[in-house]
Amino acid sequence: MLEINERIYFGSKKPNSMTELSFSFKAPISQNILFKLITDFENLPSYMPVQLKKVEIIEKNNAYTITEETFLLKTIFKKEIKQKSSHEIISSNEMQTKITNGPAKGTLVQITLKEEEGETRINIKTSLKLGFKYKIFIPIVKKYYSPIFTGILYKMINSTMNDV
Repeated sequence: MLEINERIYFGSKKPNSMTELSFSFKAPISQNILFKLITDFENLPSYMPVQLKKVEIIEKNNAYTITEETFLLKTIFKKEIKQKSSHEIISSNEMQTKITNGPAKGTLVQITLKEEEGETRINIKTSLKLGFKYKIFIPIVKKYYSPIFTGILYKMINSTMNDV
């Protein structure tokens, strides 16, 4: 069973004109397995090979993992973008990612998983902050936010079913 809830807010009343994106997804997978997939950072490009070219772990310890991601944007022009992110594991079902360098510097992504009747509810809350010259992409991000997350999560879920 698939259930999606979505809330998107954009407003100048938020600090630094951040765009708040909220997404909820319920899927037939165990919380522990999904959390392992989400936190397997170096394998993330396999779920979105066209856009995410590479994820390299820069530093890792018990509290956090710092990664550098290389994205390839193919719209009117081709542009490679690198960003650094700090991923903090808060608990066995919650993590927080802060983008520390790149066009979305200052963006915060919170992911929470919760078991519900044999399925897992995934809640993703993003406070999106884009640099001045990238603000024109906010309508595109708002439009594709939930479809992209849904697609990535489906690929993760299907990858576990293929292993069975």
